[in-house]
Amino acid sequence: MNLKAIATEAAQNTLATVNKDILIDKSLENEMWLMFNWGDCGFNANLVTIMSGTKDPRQPLYMTLNTGDIKNEAGTTTVAANSQYLGIRFASGLPAKPNSWGNFSGWIQGNNGSSYSMPLPIMKAAEAYFLLAEAKLRWDIGSESVKNLYENGIRVSMTNELAYRGAYAGIKEYPEGAVDAYINGTSTQIDYTDPIKAELSTPAVNKLSVKWDESASNEEKLERIITQKWLALFPLSTEGWAEQRRTGYPRFFPAFVNESNGAVNTEEGVRRVIYSSQAYDANAKGVEGGIKLLDEENSSKFGISGDKGGTHLWWDNADKGNF
Repeated sequence: MNLKAIATEAAQNTLATVNKDILIDKSLENEMWLMFNWGDCGFNANLVTIMSGTKDPRQPLYMTLNTGDIKNEAGTTTVAANSQYLGIRFASGLPAKPNSWGNFSGWIQGNNGSSYSMPLPIMKAAEAYFLLAEAKLRWDIGSESVKNLYENGIRVSMTNELAYRGAYAGIKEYPEGAVDAYINGTSTQIDYTDPIKAELSTPAVNKLSVKWDESASNEEKLERIITQKWLALFPLSTEGWAEQRRTGYPRFFPAFVNESNGAVNTEEGVRRVIYSSQAYDANAKGVEGGIKLLDEENSSKFGISGDKGGTHLWWDNADKGNF
């Protein structure tokens, strides 16, 4: 497979030519709004700590401050309502809802009290810029520099997120100079500090700032590109997860609780969704063939194989190196 040839052809026609996101904007129910309001999900600590540490102007477009007072396990209020952006560490082993973590950052509610019909993104124009930046870095495709493509991707994301989420967040514009300050910023992800259960706290794992560094290695350049791509993809979580598995960026906090009985490595986290019981019942032969291919292509360095959550897909091999 000639990846350079495929990328060269694809680069001729992207959303970077129009700078518009593809959205479903039909006043339909926004399922993210629904899941947050039911208390079935929360913002991940990886996202929150990266955005907070790098002073990302999109943060109030993505999430609210903590929605209520936060009390630790001793019952002492540690964070007053509406004062911090707070995310939940992956695999924290939280108790059933309702619980105190339900007062962490929530889905933006809008001036009318509801983001019920917020448009749903399908494809982000910013993603096209980051794809082009990676193609330029890997294969020298196109005439524009990696730096310009990277920075333009950030700017387009900033513009488009404000355009479709601003009204729901009650934000008409970014503070003056905020976007430029972000692009030239040298701060990095902050440590995760859980204000309820101290054992969940963990040090930052992403050490690069947003500011482009032309003298950096190709690996570090790719890390910056993919981290910004991952941020811009929100809330397209499955696509962001695929990018992280493909490249290893951004780095994620390790799971705190692992109840997989060895099917998933704590450091790596979940790599794939396992086959359903229905697939086994209705297509046993197909599943058998799929597992055989999985094992042939699997690159897990921990010896995990077969139909398990820790088995790597064929393209999930960042641990071998991106270059």
